[in-house]
Amino acid sequence: MAKGLRQGVNNKESPVSSTVATVFERAAISGDDTTLVLGGLAEIVVAEQEEASRRMEADQRFKEKCAAIWVAHIKDD
Repeated sequence: MAKGLRQGVNNKESPVSSTVATVFERAAISGDDTTLVLGGLAEIVVAEQEEASRRMEADQRFKEKCAAIWVAHIKDD
Protein backbone atom coordinates (compact mmCIF):
# COMPACT_ATOMS: atom_id res chain seq x y z
CA MET A 1 0.00 0.00 0.00
CA ALA A 2 2.76 2.45 0.83
CA LYS A 3 4.45 1.96 -2.53
CA GLY A 4 1.20 2.91 -4.29
CA LEU A 5 0.97 6.07 -2.22
CA ARG A 6 4.48 7.06 -3.21
CA GLN A 7 3.66 7.31 -6.90
CA GLY A 8 2.94 10.90 -7.90
CA VAL A 9 1.79 12.42 -11.16
CA ASN A 10 3.73 11.19 -14.20
CA ASN A 11 5.47 8.56 -12.04
CA LYS A 12 7.38 11.25 -10.11
CA GLU A 13 7.43 10.95 -6.36
CA SER A 14 5.12 13.45 -4.73
CA PRO A 15 6.47 14.93 -1.48
CA VAL A 16 3.03 14.72 0.11
CA SER A 17 2.33 11.14 -0.95
CA SER A 18 5.84 10.18 0.14
CA THR A 19 5.24 11.69 3.56
CA VAL A 20 1.86 9.96 3.85
CA ALA A 21 3.51 6.65 2.98
CA THR A 22 6.23 7.31 5.56
CA VAL A 23 3.61 7.97 8.24
CA PHE A 24 1.90 4.67 7.44
CA GLU A 25 5.21 2.80 7.40
CA ARG A 26 6.18 4.21 10.80
CA ALA A 27 2.79 3.26 12.20
CA ALA A 28 3.19 -0.30 10.92
CA ILE A 29 6.74 -0.65 12.21
CA SER A 30 6.44 0.97 15.63
CA GLY A 31 2.76 0.35 16.33
CA ASP A 32 2.01 4.06 16.81
CA ASP A 33 -1.37 5.03 18.13
CA THR A 34 -4.06 5.72 15.53
CA THR A 35 -4.46 9.23 16.89
CA LEU A 36 -0.83 10.00 16.16
CA VAL A 37 -1.19 8.72 12.61
CA LEU A 38 -4.31 10.81 12.05
CA GLY A 39 -2.56 13.83 13.56
CA GLY A 40 0.34 13.34 11.18
CA LEU A 41 -2.01 13.06 8.23
CA ALA A 42 -3.80 16.24 9.32
CA GLU A 43 -0.46 18.07 9.36
CA ILE A 44 0.24 16.81 5.85
CA VAL A 45 -3.13 18.04 4.61
CA VAL A 46 -2.58 21.47 6.16
CA ALA A 47 0.88 21.71 4.61
CA GLU A 48 -0.52 20.69 1.23
CA GLN A 49 -3.24 23.36 1.47
CA GLU A 50 -0.68 26.01 2.44
CA GLU A 51 1.49 25.03 -0.53
CA ALA A 52 -1.51 25.23 -2.88
CA SER A 53 -2.31 28.68 -1.50
CA ARG A 54 1.28 29.85 -2.03
CA ARG A 55 1.20 28.57 -5.60
CA MET A 56 -2.10 30.30 -6.32
CA GLU A 57 -0.70 33.58 -4.97
CA ALA A 58 2.44 33.18 -7.10
CA ASP A 59 0.31 32.43 -10.17
CA GLN A 60 -1.79 35.52 -9.48
CA ARG A 61 1.31 37.72 -9.18
CA PHE A 62 2.65 36.26 -12.42
CA LYS A 63 -0.62 36.98 -14.24
CA GLU A 64 -0.67 40.53 -12.89
CA LYS A 65 2.91 41.11 -14.10
CA CYS A 66 2.06 39.68 -17.52
CA ALA A 67 -1.01 41.90 -17.74
CA ALA A 68 1.06 44.98 -16.83
CA ILE A 69 3.64 44.12 -19.49
CA TRP A 70 0.90 43.57 -22.06
CA VAL A 71 -0.76 46.90 -21.25
CA ALA A 72 2.60 48.69 -21.53
CA HIS A 73 3.20 46.97 -24.86
CA ILE A 74 -0.21 48.00 -26.21
CA LYS A 75 0.28 51.62 -25.10
CA ASP A 76 3.61 51.77 -26.98
CA ASP A 77 1.93 50.77 -30.26
